[in-house]
Amino acid sequence: MSKKFTVQEFVDLLLEMRSRIEKNGTEIFKRSEDFGFNGDEEVLEEEMRFFSLWIITLASPPNRKIKDMLHDKFQKKYYKNKRESLFKSIDKRYQNYYKAFNLSQENPSNSHIIGSVMVEIILNQNSNFSLDNEVPTVSDLKSNKAFNFFHSSFKSIMEEIKRIRKDYEIDHLINDR
Repeated sequence: MSKKFTVQEFVDLLLEMRSRIEKNGTEIFKRSEDFGFNGDEEVLEEEMRFFSLWIITLASPPNRKIKDMLHDKFQKKYYKNKRESLFKSIDKRYQNYYKAFNLSQENPSNSHIIGSVMVEIILNQNSNFSLDNEVPTVSDLKSNKAFNFFHSSFKSIMEEIKRIRKDYEIDHLINDR
């Protein structure tokens, strides 16, 4: 008989995965051979924190309770007294990332758009960027490197969730919307 995860345990696991993505991404974006970052490191870390939360949200089961708990726990850990401004910031980033992801799904030759948006928001520290109003003007090399980070992170999360589904009973989490 397999172990049954609670929603809380699963959310904690997702937050651990998010933390690993944030740490890995921050280091990759800081390396000069990858991106040549020379901006504000605190802003870089915050943007990577938002990006890692988005990628976990994208990969997690389509369960509103899980996503709400994920965002609530994230808020309590990093932005204790800034709930409203945090969720506005998250929403602004998510709109761009989801739009880029959807464009890449509609036409795989547009997959680079995810990397371009990442570079514009994270590396160029342009939190006001909007894919609705602008086209990212970033180098193809940086865009491809960022997309590769996205792709490997997303694939890794999906494989980890698949392994968890095999080893633990979590279908009740996925099906309980």
